[in-house]
Amino acid sequence: MRVFVPPEARVRVAAVVRTRVCLGVVCVIAGCEGVALPSPSRISKLRVLALTTTTPEVRPGVGARVEAAMINPDPFPHHVVRWRLCDESVIADPRACATEPMGIDLGLGASVQVPTSLDRATTKLLFAAVCEASPAILDTVTGHFRCAGGLPAEEAFRRIVVRAEGELNEPPSILRWELVRADAIVRPDAMGDIALPRCESEPCGAWVVRVVPIEGAAETTGSQDEALVASFYATAGELDPPRDAAAPGEVRPMTSRWVVAEGVGYMQLGVVLRDQRGGESVRVGRVLWR
Repeated sequence: MRVFVPPEARVRVAAVVRTRVCLGVVCVIAGCEGVALPSPSRISKLRVLALTTTTPEVRPGVGARVEAAMINPDPFPHHVVRWRLCDESVIADPRACATEPMGIDLGLGASVQVPTSLDRATTKLLFAAVCEASPAILDTVTGHFRCAGGLPAEEAFRRIVVRAEGELNEPPSILRWELVRADAIVRPDAMGDIALPRCESEPCGAWVVRVVPIEGAAETTGSQDEALVASFYATAGELDPPRDAAAPGEVRPMTSRWVVAEGVGYMQLGVVLRDQRGGESVRVGRVLWR
């Protein structure tokens, strides 16, 4: 299980969590000397990058709109998202929200409105199960959702903090994202196509993917500054590093070097900027060569 929050901030932070096979641990146990582990930035199948919202923390009685941001190497995807809502205080493992009797089924859709009937300070878990073409179905034996044909659904969750007093966290907004090469700068729309020019005269070098947060994106709560982290993802090529982390309170461009062959077919590129307190902003685009 991968959690994008520090344990000590567990109650306050919303995050996307997935169940994965920990190849690193397997290699430590089995001894996989010389085996190259796959990069966390390389996407080979449907992946939920984040469950995003402009209100990761809300007042009692106020709802939140949440959207599933996804990346997929399939050029013709049809994602179906099933949503559930649980109270964090009654389950020990967020994945158990799939079967929690007290959980609320919020239906299907690319986004969901978290109910406004949150009348007290608490922390809610919003759970999503994603399949292609058809809704996820609960496997009562394993306690997880499965897609048509028995394949595991892509499962993710985030926390929605209901806070009665104090400042509410806001996601770290992105001023722009851009791709920079020796001969070109491309600034795509937030979630639109990314038109990359072919190299006309060698050497052009690799692309640098850069996300620029707005001024003040790293908020201060009490005496603690947020620490921004950008995670980069692509369905082709190699991104290095897969993550760029700023110091607490630091706001600067976050970058990763992207090496990809020109003319590769359908590709998607994405970045998630997180503040480590549940706030996150996403950029995803389809890459086109021109």
